[in-house]
Amino acid sequence: MRCVRVYLVLIAILGQLRPACAGLVLPDDPWQRDAMLREAEARPDAPMPDAWPRWEKSDGPRRFALELGADAGMRAKAPFGFGRVPRGDLGSSAAVALLDSRWEAHAQWQHWRRPDHGHVDAPDRTWIAAGGEHWAWFAGWVPQWWGPGWEGSLLLSQAARPRPTLGVIAHGTLGGERAWEARLFLAKLERARPVPHPLHWSMRLALRVNAKLSLALERVAQICGHNRTCGLTPWAKGLVGLDNAGQGGITYQNQPGNQLGGISLRWRSPVGDLPYAIYAQGAGEDEAGKLPSKWFWLVGGEIWQTSWRGFVEYVDTRAKAFYTHPELGTVYNHGLYRMGYRAWGRPLGHVLDGDARMLSIGALGSLQGLRWMLVARRWRSERAPHPAWRTQLFVHLRYALSDALACEVQGAAGSAAWGAASLRWRWASE
Repeated sequence: MRCVRVYLVLIAILGQLRPACAGLVLPDDPWQRDAMLREAEARPDAPMPDAWPRWEKSDGPRRFALELGADAGMRAKAPFGFGRVPRGDLGSSAAVALLDSRWEAHAQWQHWRRPDHGHVDAPDRTWIAAGGEHWAWFAGWVPQWWGPGWEGSLLLSQAARPRPTLGVIAHGTLGGERAWEARLFLAKLERARPVPHPLHWSMRLALRVNAKLSLALERVAQICGHNRTCGLTPWAKGLVGLDNAGQGGITYQNQPGNQLGGISLRWRSPVGDLPYAIYAQGAGEDEAGKLPSKWFWLVGGEIWQTSWRGFVEYVDTRAKAFYTHPELGTVYNHGLYRMGYRAWGRPLGHVLDGDARMLSIGALGSLQGLRWMLVARRWRSERAPHPAWRTQLFVHLRYALSDALACEVQGAAGSAAWGAASLRWRWASE
């Protein structure tokens, strides 16, 4: 009989402060995301909250915040979905923040013993940011997430730790009714890779077509790097899609970079007017036709009531997903940037990496102050040493003991088991 071990991790965190003032909202809290979705559903003139971080503006006074933290136990094992998870066995952190109605400065230092990837000491979640009514910018080590999925994103997720990034967000309305949002960022990847320090740039344009339907076009790329040309020409060729060998005199050695393009949508109650929605995200490898090809997909559906939301999600990260014979060894890989679309060996896109399939059924909600989330997952990765179907049950609970103190437990039983418990205290000056 196979022995299933469930690990419990104790994480004592004094912090993760989010005072009611200006600031970035990170992809950390699935219940906060649920609340933002409900608010956006009632406002077609507001952008759909399907890309993170988000800028939250307030007219509150300037505030000072302090954060201290200690982590002990076991890092999370893939797969994991939207939200913050442990990155190492033992850790500690310290942070200070100064916030105003239009800007925020947040400095944090983290130390991990045996991190799952990246450095032992890192300034993760350190940033400066500023914004106004229709714009914001940020610079620092900021987690990001693009797409409507609850269990993953094909192009940008939290599977890898944050990289030093400069980003811009703009939003507005067309005719005062249909909201749009544009995002652009540039990040620097790590040194320890076959092409050291390449740049990672991405852009996204989202539109509320009507009160029910939201669409987004997405594009990500790796370009430049040590001993690689990084002038105006490769950038221009990359932007217009001339970046593959065989196009316009481009060879394997001088091709500008590695690109992926995609589309995502969320459609609330396409038939009738009931509390449900369908969503999808597709991405394709950059090919010699200036358009993505060899698509891979994430699809799902949601239902909700006042105190809960449920979802079903399926992802297939094999190239030519849903074809009779999908192609293996393609997604997130690249011949020139041999580490592929990854950082520290971790995918920048979906947490399962390429050549994987997963079905997830989950729900989240609240009951008398208790926030809960439950997800059943079944997945298979063809890149695993011994490919096989695996099953996992994930539980996440949070309870507010007071306005300043909350306890939290999360973990998974079954394949790739792990667990965590935390106590969080938040403080900010009046």
